[in-house]
This record gives sequence, structure tokens and C-alpha cells, in this order.
Amino acid sequence: MANRVFLVGVDVGTGSARAALVSGSGQVLETYVKSIRTWNSQPNYYEQSSEDIWSAVCECVKNVTAKIRKEDIKGIGFDATCSLVVLDEDMQPLTVSPCSKDNQRNIILWMDHRAEEEARFINATRHKMLTYVGGSVSLEMEIPKLLWLKRHMWVKGSTFFDLPDYLTFRATGSDVRSICSTVCKWNYDAESRSWCEDFLESIGLADELSCNNWKSIGTRVLNPGTPIEGGLSEVAAQLATKRGELSLHRLTNDLHIWPDFHGNRSPLADPNLKGMICGLTMTKDVQNLALLYLALIQALAMAAASMGGNATVVKPDLSEENRDYHERKYRVFQRMYLDQRGYERIMKG
Repeated sequence: MANRVFLVGVDVGTGSARAALVSGSGQVLETYVKSIRTWNSQPNYYEQSSEDIWSAVCECVKNVTAKIRKEDIKGIGFDATCSLVVLDEDMQPLTVSPCSKDNQRNIILWMDHRAEEEARFINATRHKMLTYVGGSVSLEMEIPKLLWLKRHMWVKGSTFFDLPDYLTFRATGSDVRSICSTVCKWNYDAESRSWCEDFLESIGLADELSCNNWKSIGTRVLNPGTPIEGGLSEVAAQLATKRGELSLHRLTNDLHIWPDFHGNRSPLADPNLKGMICGLTMTKDVQNLALLYLALIQALAMAAASMGGNATVVKPDLSEENRDYHERKYRVFQRMYLDQRGYERIMKG
């Protein structure tokens, strides 16, 4: 595949992220799918995590580009659901969940219907901007969701993205917005190429959103297909070469194991201890089995690191034909152990 042109397309749906490697002539060469998580803690509330989605996107892209030279990839584009991503003033995830306050849950999914009253209020204004969306705005669009946030859990200094624009931001570091997203989902005025302050004033959002030239919802709005200056950010570009490393720990955010199923010999010397697995689901596929394995390795690495001293992972003296197998077998444990030792040193100052 040397000296050829490739493009990568990413689509994030309700339940998964997908990536495709496409040739310059439009032929789909590789595809990969990764499931993403949705929380539904109360009726009509559906939330997702921007970190979980970004991790899934990275995994998909790494897999479809694994066999080609990165310099042959000439572009990447993102498509996603009409979901609202909320970040704090440091551009970190900010919760949209009134019941958990978990910052990981920072996306109001398209199918979330919490903003029914807000959509009804907006439509009652009969503002001219509504004519561009068929005369009424859906409660699944972003402006009703923003109004709900203002009424229930507004945080000053927040930044808001439509999900595809957020993915562009994570990939490039640029907080530009797409005119496609802003017109269809945010009631942006495409004719004047500006946010309609009169409309947002009529529904009580202008003061909150107009600060710093509308920075919280997008100062620069670009046409579809416009290249982003600078291309991939350095962090995003590194993800293409460090396959899977940055997201490894986050895979088991909700899955934890206490490994003493038959007592503990060291360091606790307690034969009566019992084991525990917290975070089990009904899923029975190979991926879930792999996550259980990873959580177990993390637990063992944490136990080994807690013994203190200057212990190192000892490798057996192997023949050449068996060395590669053992390197792959123990690689995850070695990394988890070293990471845990480093974490403990930081905590101890």
C-alpha cells in the first residue's frame, strides 16, 4: 500500500463508534466498530461520556490504519449524533447528570428528552429563526438542552459542543464549529453567518452565551470540508503510534476485582479473605472476558506494588522461540506494576 492516498471516516452512533479506511478512489478498505456506554439512570435521561467516546474513536482509527503508513493518510472527518458535549472552563468533562454528579457523564444524548418543557417554551416564541427548522425546534436539539442546563445545573465558564465538532476539537485542538451542525441543531443564522442574539435573548440565553464573542458555543463557524489549520494536534497524532496505551487504564473504570478468592498469603497473611468482582454486566462476549482479565492483572499489580521494597519483575531465561510469547504474556502486568509503583511514589511525595 506504499505511495497511495488514504482517508479515514469516523461515525459515532448511539451505541458504537465506527471508523473506515477509504482509498483515494472511494473504496472502503478496512472498518472497525467499538461499543460505547450510555447511562439511563432515570426516565428520559440518557447520558454518555466524551472520554469514553474519544477512547473508542481512537481504538477504531488505530485498527483501520494499522497496516498503512501514517504519512499516506491525507484526511480524517467526523460524523456523530445530535448530542451535547459539556466541558468546564479548563476544557475538561463537566457533568450533565443531576442524579450522579459524575463528570464522566458529560454528554446529553440525542434521545434524551429532559428538555421537553424548554422546547415547548422556545416554540411558543414563534421567532423567525424557527422557520429554518420547520417552524419548531425538537427537544432533541441543542438549544433546548442548553436552556434546561441553565434552569437546572448551569456552571459559569462552560463550553458546549455538538458531538462531531467536539471530535474535531479533540483531534486538532481547534474549537471551530461546522455550519452543518450549528444550523441544523443550534439555530445558527446561516444567512448572516452569525448567532442570532435577538432569538437567544427571547429565550433567556443571550447573556450566558454571547460572552467573549460567543466563545462558549463557537466563535468560528466553517463550511463543510474546510481543512483545519495545522491538522492533527501533537497529542492526537501520538495516539496513532501509541496504539491502545493511553486508554488502557480507563477500560476498567467501572470494573474492579479484589483477587483474594482463597485468602491472602502476602502481604496481609489472612486466610479468611474473600474475593470480589464489582461491575459485572450481562455481557458474555470475548471483549468482556478481556476486560475481566485486565481488571485482574491491575489488581495483582496493585497488590505487588503495595509490598514495597525494590522488587522487580523477573523474567525466566527463555529460548529464542519462547521469548516473544512470554514478552507478550507479561507485558500488560509489567506495565500495570510499574505504573502503580509510580503512582504510589507520587502519593507519598
